[in-house]
Amino acid sequence: MAAPTKQGIDYFPYDIDLDQDDKLAMIIGEYGEKGERLWVKILAWTYKNEGYYFEWKEDVQLRFLRRYSYCGFSLSFIQEVVPRFIRWGLFDKAVFDAFQILTSERIQKTWLDATRKRIGRQINQKFWLNGVNDAIAAEETPLTAEVTDKEKESKENEIKEKEEFVGGKPPAHEPVIIESDSGKGKQVGKKGTAAFVPPTQEEVQEYFLQLMGDPKKPNAWPRDKCFNEGFACFHHYNANGWKQGTRAKPIVNWKSACCTWMTNEKKGVFGPTSGNFNGKSDKNTPENVQKRAENVNNPPQFEKMAIEISYLYERFLEDKCTITSIEYQQYDYLKNGGALNFTDEQKMTINKKALEQLAKINIPSPDEKLLLTTMKKIGVLEYFSLAKSAGWKSIFNT
Repeated sequence: MAAPTKQGIDYFPYDIDLDQDDKLAMIIGEYGEKGERLWVKILAWTYKNEGYYFEWKEDVQLRFLRRYSYCGFSLSFIQEVVPRFIRWGLFDKAVFDAFQILTSERIQKTWLDATRKRIGRQINQKFWLNGVNDAIAAEETPLTAEVTDKEKESKENEIKEKEEFVGGKPPAHEPVIIESDSGKGKQVGKKGTAAFVPPTQEEVQEYFLQLMGDPKKPNAWPRDKCFNEGFACFHHYNANGWKQGTRAKPIVNWKSACCTWMTNEKKGVFGPTSGNFNGKSDKNTPENVQKRAENVNNPPQFEKMAIEISYLYERFLEDKCTITSIEYQQYDYLKNGGALNFTDEQKMTINKKALEQLAKINIPSPDEKLLLTTMKKIGVLEYFSLAKSAGWKSIFNT
């Protein structure tokens, strides 16, 4: 009996500037070094076990805790922090909502690169985010210059021709072999890969309903939305000749394209945009600040800065937001949006607090740029304080 195909990898790249990542910085600002350590251990667990995904079930969580008990994690801690990972885009939200799977394009790409020579590599297309084209391209990596022996080269080519993607083992999720699954018959292309056959509109709509229409799943879509989004997705790609991207790259697996569409819809990519036809953006006018206030319960419609400010205000109400969590650009955003209007007296107070803050870190005589940056951060905290005094539950609650 043959040994099961290995899914995990033995090592993964660790970025030197990992803590400078904008997404992870939000976690570090809230949970400190412990939050960063949890992220690294989840990556290690993912790459070691399933390779490119982490099935977020209670029994797996408990095994994870047992493995990393020395890190001081608790079940309540990881259950609190992991949703924050999803919120800030470290994991793909659409895939998690549909399958309770933690993964991302970057995790999958890293695993794909590390296993490009592996025979019998297993990929589950239902939550694969990088597209089948990328996976096939990885299999066609040219031989290195050192390989000159004809017999050895022929053997490697033979191995490559035998490699195929088969369904993985994620529980309750049917694996999909890379081939046409539209029911119109399999067409074989070059090198044994299946040629693409476009789906019908009904197939796309049913797939949307299958992934996002189950009312038992968190953040499920209504049935009408599933069919409407499926309709829009089908006609978008059908009009483009089933090609995607600025380079009009041919689509190989239409279900992957549908998953990308769902992910973008979750992020609000297809939502209304601000600005006018003269090329001048009006997204920061007071009127649009008010519009964001009216949509405060629908964060995907916010632009990134508004989401961050709203989130930081939530932490401020819990006494967990400090000056280190604030970015001076957030002050500019609120100022340009017409939200900030400090009096001269308030400005003097902010200036005093900024000097005191810098003195605490042994900078008694800061340069003008550093002082201004610190004042802006404190200005955001002052605005939070005024909003809290006014009884606001949301920072955009005007």
